[in-house]
This record gives sequence, structure tokens and C-alpha cells, in this order.
Amino acid sequence: MKHFILFLTFFAVSISIMAQSVRTISSHRKRGKITFCKNVDINFPEIYHISTHNGDTLPQLPDVIKLEVENICWWYNSPSFYGNVEKKVNGTWQNFPLVDCVIFDDLYRGWPQGGPFIIDISQNIFKNKFTSGDYRANLSIYERPRVNIRVTDSCVYQTDSIIRTDRPFVFKILPSNGDSIHLLFENHTGHYVQPQEMPSITDKSNIERHPLAGSGTGDETAWMKKNCLIKPGGAVIFSLPTTWNVQTLRADLQRNYPTGRLNGDYLVCLPMNVLMSGYFSLR
Repeated sequence: MKHFILFLTFFAVSISIMAQSVRTISSHRKRGKITFCKNVDINFPEIYHISTHNGDTLPQLPDVIKLEVENICWWYNSPSFYGNVEKKVNGTWQNFPLVDCVIFDDLYRGWPQGGPFIIDISQNIFKNKFTSGDYRANLSIYERPRVNIRVTDSCVYQTDSIIRTDRPFVFKILPSNGDSIHLLFENHTGHYVQPQEMPSITDKSNIERHPLAGSGTGDETAWMKKNCLIKPGGAVIFSLPTTWNVQTLRADLQRNYPTGRLNGDYLVCLPMNVLMSGYFSLR
């Protein structure tokens, strides 16, 4: 009885949150829905900070620019990143092109909370030489907040022993009556956040279990970039049905998802990029 009352309480809260929605759109290829909610508090203005290792203004034109990225308060210890460099030309930021077949990215494991990470930007990876002027380095830090959920015929709820709501990014389940999964993401930082796809749903063997969840395709990533940029203090609800019509799926998906519904324990992840910029000048 106690758990039933607790579920009803959470269910009422979830209905209240969804009632505060600003707008709702269908997700990529109408597999689910994305609901933009009212803003939340920004309690973490910066979780990452970018600066040049030798100051914001460099007195000479170096062969290597050293960017220092500080992990201020975020707890993930193995983020990856990618990005680009822009130069201000006649008051507008223009891409500083890389040489062909070069990607400005890296993966660093064991990045400590509160510790810096030095990124060397070599002159050799760009088509043009550094000259005097103002530059901007744009970085995207890849993150995957996650929750554990249980889906039954009558309800959907979170099974994590501790549900933290005091972190830079809050990602949690909104309990429902079993027909849909509603995932609330709150951005309590001063950074923009770009989801790459709809949340993924896997079992304990890390096997995808929902044909309508995140596909990981390039066209879905492009669609999310156009339609689902989460601003600082933004909040979004991702909604997916717990059932699907097997006959409407492609033949290969019919073989992979023959049951037509979720039932059991699952891990839900939201692949996303935290966006930020660092500025430096060459004189």
C-alpha cells in the first residue's frame, strides 16, 4: 500500500510537470514526442571552463595553441570531445578550416573532477596559418546521463536506489500508467545541451529493446540538432510508447523486436553534447 501511494504521488507530480509544457513536437520520423517545459533554475553556471593555457591574449603567433579545459563540478570522469575553431572576420565568426581528412576530436579517460585537461591545437591541422586576430574554439563534450527503469502492464517507474535532483543535469523517469515512458531532462547549467538522438533503451546485456528509441543514424542527429537544442535552464520531456505494431516495422526490425512491447527492467541513456566556447586573441 505504501508503494502504491508513493507511485500515485509521483504520478500526480509528473502530470503537473507535463501540464506546464510550453510546446510539444513529434520526434524524428514521429517515433515519439518531445515536450519543451518551463525553465528551471541555473544552479551551475559553468561545469566546464575553457581558456588558453598562456592567457587570453598571446603576444606572438605560436605553432601550437594550448587550450585548458577545466572540469569544474561534473562527475563523469571519461568525457570525449570534438569541436572546431573560428576566426572573427569583419565582425562575424567564420570557420577556420581544417586540412582534409582531419577531425578535431579526442578521447581522454580518467579526467578528474576539478582537474584541467590541456588540448594542443597545432597549426599543422589547419589549411591556413594563424594570423593576428580574434579566435573562438568551440567544444562539444559528450555525455550519457542514464536511469534504470521498470516497465509493467500497469506502470513505468525508476528503479535507481538514489534519485539525485541536485546535479547539473537531472535525468529521471516520470511515472506513468504503463502505456508510455516519459523521461524528464533538466539542464541546470549555463551551457547549451544538444541531444544526439531520442533516448536509447537497452536490457542488462546492453541490447537495444525498443525499435522506436534512438536510432543513432546521421539523419536523426541532424534532425535533433535542428529541433531539440536545450538552452541553459531548459527542460524537456522525451516520450516513447511502451508498445509498437510489429507489422509496421521493417523485416529486420520485426525479427529483432517481435514481442511488440516492453516488459521488465531496462537502462535508458540520453546521448548528448554539452556545448561551450573559449576565446583567445593573437597579436
